[in-house]
This record gives sequence, C-alpha cells and structure tokens, in this order.
Amino acid sequence: MAVVVDGYSTASFLAPAFLAHGMRCVHVSSGEQRVPALRATHSPELYLADLAADAGLLDRLAAFRVAHVLPGLDSGSELASDLAAQLDVPTRNDEHLARARRDKAAMLGALRDAGVPVRAHAEVGSADEAVAWCTARGRGALPAAGGRWW
Repeated sequence: MAVVVDGYSTASFLAPAFLAHGMRCVHVSSGEQRVPALRATHSPELYLADLAADAGLLDRLAAFRVAHVLPGLDSGSELASDLAAQLDVPTRNDEHLARARRDKAAMLGALRDAGVPVRAHAEVGSADEAVAWCTARGRGALPAAGGRWW
C-alpha cells in the first residue's frame, strides 16, 4: 500500500497508476493546498482513505500496511519525508534533505555540498536585499526590457 501526500493536479494520476498495478493508496493532505483549482483535481474515491495531516495521522496510518510514501506535489515533500521515516518504509529518501527537495536555496546548497558546481545565488528576504546582492556583484541596475543579467 502506498501513501500519496497532496495528490492534486498532475499528482492526481498517481492513484490510478498504482491501481493499474494492483496497489491501493491512501491520500494524506498536508493542509497546504488551499487553492480551489488544485483541490478540484482530487478524486478521493480512488483512495482507501483520505486523511488530514494532524496529531492522529500516524495512528490512522497504522491500520494500513504502508510500503511506500511519496509526495504528489512539492507541498507534500517534507510531510512525505517525515512519514516515510516514522513509518520506516524501505523506499525513502534521506529525511535530512527533505527541505532541499522544495526550497531552491537549500537545493543549491545540497548540490554544492555534494561537490556539484552551482550558479551564484543568495537567499534574501526583500527586494532591497536582492538589489544589494546584485549591486555587490556588479549587476545593480535592472536589465533593459528583454535584456539579461547573465
């Protein structure tokens, strides 16, 4: 049995794909999907259960023999990683890199730490910080219409 976290949008095809191979799924909503258009793509009838991520989630999942946990959308990445670790499923990623699967600055940091060359980047909290970073690199002015910084 598989758990799909945030099986919305294109991830709505995961449950039918698993079913085609004889595997049933449980859906877990991280609660981050508040966009009605995405929620409208959800088909709860394709799942054994449609659960919310709350304090009793692990207890409710214990009723199923979970073999796999995967995120449907980026919004489910960290919860899927946490659940896979807590349920001790054999097919899981390193939970310490969960943030790097969603946060681009963390992703680039993980790549750099692994020895992969990455582009220059900065994590900033405001437009002013972004302009200051660009200015320090000799690229403070915005490019002309259609122009590029690189």
